[in-house]
Amino acid sequence: MPVLNTIILTGDGNQWEEKLAGAAGILPGHLLQPTTADGVVVHSASGGAGATAVAVEDAIMGGTVDTVYDDANYVRYVFPSPGDILQMRLTAGVAYVIGDKLISGGAGALLKTTGTPLKTFGEIVEAADYTVGAAVRLGKVRIY
Repeated sequence: MPVLNTIILTGDGNQWEEKLAGAAGILPGHLLQPTTADGVVVHSASGGAGATAVAVEDAIMGGTVDTVYDDANYVRYVFPSPGDILQMRLTAGVAYVIGDKLISGGAGALLKTTGTPLKTFGEIVEAADYTVGAAVRLGKVRIY
């Protein structure tokens, strides 16, 4: 699966925001949640609900899908519309097949589920075998 140098693959991406990172380590493609200090951090509740807010690359500043946002720097993110396809961070150690339903895996990455979670954020649109390696990687997700 080729990794493209953009998070938004299809859709208009017209609901943009910027807030300060509440912690280091946010990557484009991470699922985000707000902080009490009017910032954002990676979504931390595995299986939890929340808005679908996704960090995007800061291309204006020369950032790519692999450029980490540092603590207290502004994070660009988008609220995608249902049907949009984005590259999002997927939990490692898993083989994903087309149609797998995705929940928050905690730490900003998505994870496939077969249960009845609080919220399903989307589904896989391109198979990816991430059973080898420990790094969270990008995968193509259709947003619900």
